[in-house]
Amino acid sequence: MIGLWPNWSVYANLDLYADAIARAMQAYGADHVGIGTDMFGVPRSVVPNYREFARLPGYLAQRGLQDPEIGAVLGGNYLRVLRQALVV
Repeated sequence: MIGLWPNWSVYANLDLYADAIARAMQAYGADHVGIGTDMFGVPRSVVPNYREFARLPGYLAQRGLQDPEIGAVLGGNYLRVLRQALVV
């Protein structure tokens, strides 16, 4: 999993962050990309609250991503990897 942190010093706005997510998905595949929200760990984030986070699916859809891909990157991939890791 590759998680993209929404650090404002790297991505000046949500639009540029969505571009980076789409590029990463194109390069590595939709099953291998996720987001890193960490609301309290990023000093200045392009996703400063969950209201902004809720806008991200629309930005990703504008870049041609389909609902299953959007669901994967917004948490589905992390859940899949966690479930696999917890299997004994």
